[in-house]
Amino acid sequence: MNDRSCSEQMLERSRHSLAGGVSSNVRAGKVPPPLFFQRGRGTRIFDVDGNRYLDYVLGQGPLILGHSPRPVLQAVQAALAKGQLFAGQSELEISLSETLQKVLPCAELVRYSNSGSEIVQAALRLARAYTGRQ
Repeated sequence: MNDRSCSEQMLERSRHSLAGGVSSNVRAGKVPPPLFFQRGRGTRIFDVDGNRYLDYVLGQGPLILGHSPRPVLQAVQAALAKGQLFAGQSELEISLSETLQKVLPCAELVRYSNSGSEIVQAALRLARAYTGRQ
């Protein structure tokens, strides 16, 4: 059996700041105690106890390329070097929108938001404007 003493210590620590010691109802069960992961590379993740796992979950979808793929890290570093947040328009935004229109023919126009709540609110406003209904 893999050593899990560090994960158990971290669970005890996290119980003082996270409800149930975890940030997911799925991991709130007591047996087995949740693992605390430290890093990932490719298809593998490593817990705080030094155990290595094959990550079948991959972030529940967004890590389809695996953890920390070099081309993605390089692209992110290049983008960060240009600036993080402009609170205005940029050519990158236009390029992304044009790409989305090509791969999603139903996307006549694109709108970005900071959260799901914000974009749902925008969709409701659009529906009201289009239908004339409240």
